[in-house]
Amino acid sequence: MTPHDPSKLFASDIALFDDVQLDQYLEANGRLVRVEDPDNLSQEFLERLRVRVGPAQPAQSRPIDLNYLSARLEDISAGRQASPQPSSCATTELWDEEECHRKELEKEVECYSTLIKEGGRPSHPINLGPGVAQDPGEYREILSVWQYRSGTHGTWMVFEAQMYEWRAFRQYQRHHREGVRFPKYVELVKRSLAKHGFTRPFEPIEDLEHQDKLTTWIEFLDYEYWLYDKDMKFVKRRQPQYDEAWKELLDSHVLRHFENEAFICSIDSAFYHQAERQQAENVVESARSKVTWAQKPITDLKPSSHLEKKQQQHQQQVREAQSKLDAAVESLALIERRSSLILQFMNKLRRITLSGGAERSYLIVKDDAENRSLLCKWILQQIPLIELESKP
Repeated sequence: MTPHDPSKLFASDIALFDDVQLDQYLEANGRLVRVEDPDNLSQEFLERLRVRVGPAQPAQSRPIDLNYLSARLEDISAGRQASPQPSSCATTELWDEEECHRKELEKEVECYSTLIKEGGRPSHPINLGPGVAQDPGEYREILSVWQYRSGTHGTWMVFEAQMYEWRAFRQYQRHHREGVRFPKYVELVKRSLAKHGFTRPFEPIEDLEHQDKLTTWIEFLDYEYWLYDKDMKFVKRRQPQYDEAWKELLDSHVLRHFENEAFICSIDSAFYHQAERQQAENVVESARSKVTWAQKPITDLKPSSHLEKKQQQHQQQVREAQSKLDAAVESLALIERRSSLILQFMNKLRRITLSGGAERSYLIVKDDAENRSLLCKWILQQIPLIELESKP
């Protein structure tokens, strides 16, 4: 479990993590740090990250014990608890790894089975196991949806997120069948679907126990469209403020050719600007040391015909060292100005997210909407398959 919801973190939040919490966060989030204001990350925190975030390693794919998988599915269907699976591990360390893998698989099996039992539709067959994260094939797009929802890039454990999303929909469904609101709800559902181009006839009924799977699935589509519309309404309302803030940053002419919106708002930007600033500071210190050394008086000057030439050379060295120092200081000032303007941009983004006392991130809500549009696309693609499965 991560210490915080990764979709709501700011630099000030993550900076408070102790070492254990930070390690847990990095492990759960694929060694990625996602914050709203990356330029606010301190040098001390970035150093802590550098120690922990090494080069990415490919996820380990472990073969699935299909006998065990089938047994667990049967146990769950029969309402039985799992019995411990014997371990053939030779060492405690290996046993711990295998035991962890077994528990992860068991959790996924339970969520997968619950999702199906409660009328949901999994994104992919569970017997693909962890390998689906490495080679998703036809499931790449829908798997990315649930990886995003799970808050962990590259994970194969996505059925828990699907189960909770389906349960939220079913609760929403039941809520709109209470009292006399149902006819109005049906009217709104049809109108909402038509707005998104879905005009095929369907008729929800008040008694969910007697409603067919296809109608429920179409209701699920409308539910996701409803959430998508809410997010897009938020994004469109704040788009002018965001555009204005971005234009101000562009008009400052401090961005380099590769610094687009996506990069500026990413953790990579924070690392890049911090490293750039540190390097510029080091150059200034080095240049300042050379000026100090060049300004030292020549102590071994003796009257000679070369005295004037040595003095001229000394003065030239001082001028050259000072010129390099001036250039380094100017470069550092430009970098600090760039960082300051980028930070102002990020702070403006944070301010425009305030709405009715609740803080929502423009960037994350926009990402949520894009992610949900992919889910809606997948839900639509499932309708012909459900029709085929429903035929006698």
